[in-house]
Amino acid sequence: MLGNEEPRSTSARCTKKGNWNRALVLDTESGFVDIQRESDVDGSEYQKLKLRKGQKKVLIYMQQDKQNRLKTENFEKNDVFLAKLSLDHLGLANRALLLFGCLTTLYVSAP
Repeated sequence: MLGNEEPRSTSARCTKKGNWNRALVLDTESGFVDIQRESDVDGSEYQKLKLRKGQKKVLIYMQQDKQNRLKTENFEKNDVFLAKLSLDHLGLANRALLLFGCLTTLYVSAP
């Protein structure tokens, strides 16, 4: 690395190597979780949440005081527990994408 160059982020490396643009998609009615291309997900039907790199489980809460907005961190008194996703059961390739920070988006259907 030369003097004034900034280090590349992991997600930037993922997009340069291939078109990974994948996201976890949770359907709250059926409880079904799928991995799809982000371009195939209808944004009007889902709320977009961010995943942390290397995360093994995700707890999803609904904020009652903010028009039923979903979040994955910082549980508060007024929040309602919605779901727990265990990401240990992903396939090998998808676990690698999650570990290296290439799988960072979770779409949850509106409850």
